[in-house]
Parts: sequence; structure tokens; C-alpha cells
Amino acid sequence: MKARFFWGLSFALVFIFSACQRDESPNNLPGKVKIEFEHVLNEIPIELSQWIISGNDSMQFSRFKYYVSNIQLINVNGDIWSEPQSYHLIDLSNESSMLLSIVNVPKGDYSSIRFIIGIDSTQNVSGLHEGSLSLDNGMFWNETDGYQFIDLEGNASFMVADTFVYQLGGTSPDTGSLHSKSFGFDGAVMSINSEVTPQIHLAWDAALFISDAISVGDVQGITSPSSIGHTLSVAFSNALGFEHLHQ
Repeated sequence: MKARFFWGLSFALVFIFSACQRDESPNNLPGKVKIEFEHVLNEIPIELSQWIISGNDSMQFSRFKYYVSNIQLINVNGDIWSEPQSYHLIDLSNESSMLLSIVNVPKGDYSSIRFIIGIDSTQNVSGLHEGSLSLDNGMFWNETDGYQFIDLEGNASFMVADTFVYQLGGTSPDTGSLHSKSFGFDGAVMSINSEVTPQIHLAWDAALFISDAISVGDVQGITSPSSIGHTLSVAFSNALGFEHLHQ
């Protein structure tokens, strides 16, 4: 009787172990996806201190930083996967910051991506300043207004004083600079598993931003949430679009 019991127990353990092995096979393990943020004028990458000419106007950035947060991937069934602690600082002076590696994404087929330009209202004033949210990055205003979501500084030909400082933030609908972006993949499906790493390519078009910045007028300094700051943040958000998907 005891021999049959232990034989049965051993068989059950072997079955469970085999099932676990099947669940952890390469075909079922999570994978990762990369997201590339490129900043261009007429498809040519731009750099800090470079004069960007669009029509009769030009602009030069000495500082170009913005936050991307709350990254979500939506699969073909409409299920949503959200990256934990999803806060990333894109910095034109730091090439590595413009290529995000999103890990532990469940295996599956995905049809779109969604994220926020800025920082969600809860985290914005939570007082947690670690990683990309570190105070060392120089993007924090104060405990009331929280972070600058977008920080653009430099020179522009259409400014009377030549220089500009656009520090854009806040979460109010009228004066804030928080914007949600959602992109499909032009009908393509992005497959994620442990054996492949697809790459989503997004591009920010300087020409689009310059044309909208001109319409705002001669505003040199924005250092707190404002209606003009909101308008500029909309222009900044609209200049970011989907380019293509590398599979």
C-alpha cells in the first residue's frame, strides 16, 4: 500500500514539474520592446545648439527635456498591459535616454501603444524623487506645481529678445501640460515573445512645433503652469508621431 502511495505521489510531482516546465518554455516567457524617440527636421535628426530653419524662421535649443510616463501596450483582444513605475526622462543631450527598453511584457500580439507626455497627477506631487524623477535632473519646480513635464530653452529668430525658456507643467485642463498619446502601428501587429525584440519608432517634428510656437507670439519666459504654456505643450505633443515598427 505504501509503495503504491509513494509511486502515485512521485508520478504527480513529475507531472506538475513537467507542466511548470511547459509553462516556462521560451514560447510562453515574457519579452521586451524598445521605443525609439527621434527628433527631426525634414527627417534629419536635430541636435542641441544646432540652428533649425523652417521657412523664414529658425530656432536653437540649448536644453530639450521631457517626461514620458504610464506606458501601456494594448493587444489585439483589447487587453491592456501597463509598465510598472513607468517614468522616463527624454533628454536630447543624452542619446541613450531616447531609446527605452520596456521589459517583462507578456507574450502576445499587440496593436497599439499609449502613454503620457508628462507625469500623472498623483506622482507629480507625491514627493517621491527617485530614478528618472530625481531632483538631480533639474526638472522639479516645487511641492505645489510638481515637475516640469517639458523643458525647452534656447534662441529663436521670431523672439524680440532672441532667447526663450519654456518650462511647461501642471495637470489642470486649462493651464497644464499633461497629454495622452496613442498610436496604432499602421495596421501592423507587434508580436512579443522572449525570442524577438520589436522596436517602435516615434519622431518629433521640429517644423510642426516651430509653426505653432510662432502663433503663440513673443513670449520669452514660462516658468509655471499657464494658459500659454498649455498651448505650447499641445503644440509639442502634436509634433510627436508614429513613424514605423521594426519587427
